[in-house]
Amino acid sequence: MDKKHNISLSRISCALLSVVVSSQVLAASNLTISPTPGTTIPTTIYPGSTVYAFYTVTNNTQSALSNYSLQGLPATVKQNTTYSGYCANPVNLAAHASCIMELDITGETVSNFALCRGSSCTTATTPLYVLRATTPMPLVAPGAYDYQAGGFDYQAGRFFTAPAPVSRRIGYPLVATSFNNGLSWLYTLSNNTAQVPGGMSEGALNSAHCVGTMCIASGAYINSAGLTYPLIASSTNGGVNWTYPVSSSPALPTGVSQAQFATSSCYGNTCIAVGGYQFGQTPIPTLKHATTPLAATRLGYPLLAMSTNTGINWSYVMPGALAAPSNGAIFTGASCSSKSCVASGSYSDIDGVVYPLLVITTDKGAHWSYKIAKSYPQLPSDFETSFNSRGGNFNDSSCSGYFCAAAGSYTALNASGNQIIYPLLASSSDGGTSWSYTITSSNLPPNFNSTGAVPNPFPSGHFNSASCSGMNCIAAGSYNVYNPSADINIQYPMLASSLNGGISWTYPINNGNPPPNFDADGSRLSPGGQFNSVSCNGNICIGVGSYFAYESSSGQDVRYPFLALSTDSGAHWSYKITNTMPQLPNDFDMNGGGYFDNAYCNGSACIASGAYFTTGRTQSALLASSNDGGITWVYTVSSNNPPLPIGTTYQNSRFMGKSNLTARTFALNAKNRELK
Repeated sequence: MDKKHNISLSRISCALLSVVVSSQVLAASNLTISPTPGTTIPTTIYPGSTVYAFYTVTNNTQSALSNYSLQGLPATVKQNTTYSGYCANPVNLAAHASCIMELDITGETVSNFALCRGSSCTTATTPLYVLRATTPMPLVAPGAYDYQAGGFDYQAGRFFTAPAPVSRRIGYPLVATSFNNGLSWLYTLSNNTAQVPGGMSEGALNSAHCVGTMCIASGAYINSAGLTYPLIASSTNGGVNWTYPVSSSPALPTGVSQAQFATSSCYGNTCIAVGGYQFGQTPIPTLKHATTPLAATRLGYPLLAMSTNTGINWSYVMPGALAAPSNGAIFTGASCSSKSCVASGSYSDIDGVVYPLLVITTDKGAHWSYKIAKSYPQLPSDFETSFNSRGGNFNDSSCSGYFCAAAGSYTALNASGNQIIYPLLASSSDGGTSWSYTITSSNLPPNFNSTGAVPNPFPSGHFNSASCSGMNCIAAGSYNVYNPSADINIQYPMLASSLNGGISWTYPINNGNPPPNFDADGSRLSPGGQFNSVSCNGNICIGVGSYFAYESSSGQDVRYPFLALSTDSGAHWSYKITNTMPQLPNDFDMNGGGYFDNAYCNGSACIASGAYFTTGRTQSALLASSNDGGITWVYTVSSNNPPLPIGTTYQNSRFMGKSNLTARTFALNAKNRELK
């Protein structure tokens, strides 16, 4: 059955409902069903995905109203009644009371639904009119490539042996785009396809999004004078052509010498890009994953840019009216949903301690307010605030409708007085207006090392990434488990999941079920593994990262990319990419290994991107894709597939994520106390 015929049947259903409702007595004076302020009713859905509509139902009378049942919804729409404050079915409201009606939409929908009691009905002021997208949403993967000779390990922060001098290497931003759900890819943004900002000596993009045919990618670049500027690329035709609307222009505050975006997010026509900036003259030595790219003696300030036309035009919201309550701050997480946009990170207070930070707008950027800082909500009771504390921070945040999660880590003292870094997660069930800490040291994964012994590496656990879809949220990173025989901690991938809007959490992935062939032998000092990024869409969730497996043939630990999949909103997981599946690129070099830094799902299309080292002693972009909801995967981008931009003299490229340009690369205060 073709698309037009589907729409015709939906319209017939709508017409039939209109006849039914018109034969009844309309009750508009009693009830109002209108889009919830700050949210947008969706109009498009991609196959296999879920979109959400939020309506506020209000009792306009001075008497209680009861037993109003929801009528006219097609099979593609389900009402979500599982959370407090949401409308039940039937709806019961006290005088002048209201409730939120969430409708989860999984397919094409045309419906003028109503709330009815007997012959008295009220239809929504804005009916549902959601059509299936006619073409696949473009998929984009951001990164960088070297136009001249040089090899660099961007995860380890050091040069990889290269046959040519590296002093004249020029790094350019790179974006790969797929127009067929990830089956094939083209490099559509390079120095050959878009005019790079003048004087660029190195540049990179680490976050990218598409909304329909509008796409953005954010990162940073260094000019010939050694100054670092934030960078945004945008496309209005689905990633075919790109321009740079943000570079050295629009202007930053006078005296700013270093600034960069850590990540970005879009919903509808609203986009934000977040990061940090600093004053001073010392240039950033490198944009890549180094210990302190920004001079530790200069203060940092949060950077936030916003667009209300899906990335075409941008303006800086921060600095200015939202000066952070701190000695230094940075944003490292961003998320926009139908209800709000949030930016999360950390700041150094006047007491010298680093605290989690989160700001929110519920009116598409017209006003912003701080919702998480030192004094609110109440910090975990064991949050260490002494002068030598490492403090706490958020690495990422995610919102879906009314449900949000912000994830990172914080420092506490154990019974022996030793500092331990614990995973930290805050949740909100009202669109980010109010928050509470729902993961602290009181609910840790099994065998978390909180003992008095402090072997190397430091006992710790942290979340790197978070993702919410509807009421379901996940957060992932890693934690240390003590191996007594070798007197060492081994780092295990960690993933937490909530199926009730962040109220309660479980750890479906922990040290009891690491990726296959995970090397847990303490005698070999295995580096272990971790999640770097997660993504949920509907009931499909993926988490990606890297881990070390011991190869007996070569007698060494090899770093491999891995991917875990859930098809039930994060409740249960299985590994779909490991050291043995799918087949790795033929030139995968075990001495260098590989990793994933970014995960993304939209409908049934999912991608995981990162990099690997080749037997030719170069670093290559790496991408795996699935178009069946994550069940089967294939590597669709590797060293020569697709070919790098014309003129590249050294085949060195990588897809990048938040671990390349994030809080770990910004110094928050003079002590340079980082959370890793």
